Amino acid sequence: MANLSNTKRLNAVTFFKELAESWKAANKCGNCWSFGAPLTEAGMNTQQPQSGSECCVHLILTKYRVGSTYKYNDTTKLQNYEACNHNFTLYAVVQRSDTGQNVFNEIEGHPISESLWSEVHDPLLGCLGCGREMDLCALGYDFDIISWDMEAVIFKEDQNWTGWKITGSFREKLSGN
Repeated sequence: MANLSNTKRLNAVTFFKELAESWKAANKCGNCWSFGAPLTEAGMNTQQPQSGSECCVHLILTKYRVGSTYKYNDTTKLQNYEACNHNFTLYAVVQRSDTGQNVFNEIEGHPISESLWSEVHDPLLGCLGCGREMDLCALGYDFDIISWDMEAVIFKEDQNWTGWKITGSFREKLSGN
């Protein structure tokens, strides 16, 4: 961990908004990027793509939870460590209108190269896999990625969101070793 006085306090809503803006400016993985934070999966139904971002990858934050972790000295029993855990579900998705498209190879006569896997899932997996692609220091943050688990989603909610559901946890050290 770096010097905490030189870093921003973590707030997942602000962090992912800044990340989407950074990725949009950089055209990360050849995509444009947008961000929304309805904070519930039901709220994904009301998440409308911003004008001009209909074809972008949308980062949609849901189920944001914050909790604390404390450690104590075995001898003195005094607290010697404090951290804040940020747990979330983040969707990295695109809108798809062709609900008859193969996910991979279900219907004969349609090449795998035209499947959702080839057009959406595999490219995003290479772009987002394991969370290691985030340049935390460039954004001014210092935290540990505790978990970053990805699950494929297909035609989720009314917008037919298709891509990845990421369940993650970040740990921000507040004090101690």
